[in-house]
Amino acid sequence: MCFIDTDGMGARSPLSRRGFLGGLVAGAAAAASVGGSLVLPGVAEGAEPAPAGGGPGAAGVSFKWFGTNGWEITFGNKTILVDPWFNRFESGFLQNKLNHDTLLPTDTALIDQHVKKADQILVGHGHWDHMADVPYIAKKTGAMVVGSETHANVMRAAGVPEGKIVQVKGGEYMQFDGYSIEVFPSVHSMGGTKKYAVPGHLVSVPASPPTKVGDLPEGDTLIYVLRIAGKYTVFLMSSGNYIERAIAGLKPDVALVAPLFSNNTVDFTSRLVRALGYPRLVLPTHWDNFEAPLTGTPTDLRAVYGDPANLDLWVKECRTSAPTPRSAVMRVAAACLMGWAATTNYTNHAAVLPLLMAELGFGPVQAGLLSTAFFVTLAVACVPAGLLIDRLGPTGVGTAGLIAVFASNLALGYARDFPDLVLIKVAGGFGCALAFIAGMRYAALVVPPARVPRALGLYGGFVQLGGGTSLYLIPLLASRLGWRRALIVSSGLIALSTVAWLALAPRVRPSLAAARLTEAVRSPKVWTLGVVHTATFGLAVLIGIWITTFLVHDFGLSLVSAGAAGSAILALGVLSRPLGGWLVDRDVLGARAVMKLTVLTGAVGLLALAWPGRPLIVAALAIVALGVALSAPYAAVMHTTGAILPRAPGAAVGLVSGLGVLGVALGAPAVGALFASTGSFTLPFGALAAYSLLVLLALLSV
Repeated sequence: MCFIDTDGMGARSPLSRRGFLGGLVAGAAAAASVGGSLVLPGVAEGAEPAPAGGGPGAAGVSFKWFGTNGWEITFGNKTILVDPWFNRFESGFLQNKLNHDTLLPTDTALIDQHVKKADQILVGHGHWDHMADVPYIAKKTGAMVVGSETHANVMRAAGVPEGKIVQVKGGEYMQFDGYSIEVFPSVHSMGGTKKYAVPGHLVSVPASPPTKVGDLPEGDTLIYVLRIAGKYTVFLMSSGNYIERAIAGLKPDVALVAPLFSNNTVDFTSRLVRALGYPRLVLPTHWDNFEAPLTGTPTDLRAVYGDPANLDLWVKECRTSAPTPRSAVMRVAAACLMGWAATTNYTNHAAVLPLLMAELGFGPVQAGLLSTAFFVTLAVACVPAGLLIDRLGPTGVGTAGLIAVFASNLALGYARDFPDLVLIKVAGGFGCALAFIAGMRYAALVVPPARVPRALGLYGGFVQLGGGTSLYLIPLLASRLGWRRALIVSSGLIALSTVAWLALAPRVRPSLAAARLTEAVRSPKVWTLGVVHTATFGLAVLIGIWITTFLVHDFGLSLVSAGAAGSAILALGVLSRPLGGWLVDRDVLGARAVMKLTVLTGAVGLLALAWPGRPLIVAALAIVALGVALSAPYAAVMHTTGAILPRAPGAAVGLVSGLGVLGVALGAPAVGALFASTGSFTLPFGALAAYSLLVLLALLSV
């Protein structure tokens, strides 16, 4: 996050109220300069005129502050005003002696000096320092006024035409020409006694326009999100309080945050910026002495309320609420380590499957059922795991998952028969679901929004490495220690990973979820992403399960050599998953293009493996192609999934992950059955190639 430079903006600021915002390119350090507005780039910064139909054009987005919570936001030929108030006066509020009979000044010449036009006026709440000048401005400009029932009734009493009044309550999402305005319910800041100042509602139209302070009660507090061209978002709050579950996951580019009296709300700043996904730019609003003349120097209210009203201290607090690059790297590393440890359970049994089958006396069909037991449990548990993480946070849930994974891996070394193996894999599937989804959400929560695809790509790479590690390490250990001791020894790595997770990953509590699982179930986008996930992630794991057996059967490789070669199909994801996220993040390829290309490549690679009598070199190249292609779309799929339900991303990610895992659960025994009945991998791999082509056709038709 970056801020306006607050040096000199506190008690001794030399800047005018309209001029303290200097030119700024989003993402760079802000610098104050006299006489300018804050200009942030839209599509591109330059002199291109606004399009005739409106919209941002290429001239960028300009912010102008009028003091208190008054803002003018312009883009293209559009002007949005937020709580415009110019006729400042002493009401007794700052002396804790508010006089409800204080008259409202009506200096229209002062207003005319600052306001020339407006398309919409957004009312944050109804107090005099937000709404007293709105009726005149609305009638002067013909602007649409958006506000609650109370705010609308004040406008009606003041003679604003009904056609220019939009009454909202939160939940509205209004489309305009090249931009949209979304409304969220909120609450007003609390005083030291935890009471609201001048509460109340106007449920009917007053007999006369407001003339004094007491005529303008709060009448509900609202938060607005302005989206320009569907891309650039601005978060607008009017008071130092909020409903966390209502705004969780919004991820605006710019956040206008009101810090005054926020000290009366628990963890106001840290919860807010985390809920908003650490905005790239935070602009403080409603921080100044709003009873001082408009022409005076803007000063904060530290002289009245002490440190809680000290803007410089609040900016420092806000800065420290954002993760530092070093801390973010350590936390992402912790998440990656947990993802690696959890997913060693994907293939720990498959790595020594021929030895298990020989000693415990079961065939290929039962071998496939082991993967079914694990992945069905994992698929089913992913959804409740996501819901738990949305509510409890990923840290504790992930720890519980790692403990279950450790216990499962250790117990495999003591399995006596096939039923033991099934029960152990069920326990491992449950633990893996908790740890896998927790690690993914943790990686997304501890970095700024712009870094989420990259973090998820790295996380996905280590997840892929977990399965690949088992395919290589466990056969290697088994060749020297036997398969039982190999599994017991490998459990020590999971134990060490759990200790490292606890040491490196401080507790992170995500924003409270407002959306329910039913929203994900009703979303066609979630189901589409789930199907793509089965044809990429699901097939990568499924092939990883059987690739060792395939190489031993078709080419007579030793178990160690086959495990090493087969592990490449999962280990290559360490590179291809971050690469896929990078391609989308840098707009080299769109998300859909990455999905289509990788699904097609997967189909071709599977056909090569299904080709009877294919040379070893062809099989090796196909394994490399599958390892790269099937992993590449991981970050794009998961980042898109989390964005579909921003108020319950864990639930959405859990559902898509569950669908991908379900493909593994159903496919593993199917491959085993086809292999057992035909004695060849031609039909199993050919069927998987056909499924990939069907998914590709579905993508092409969307």
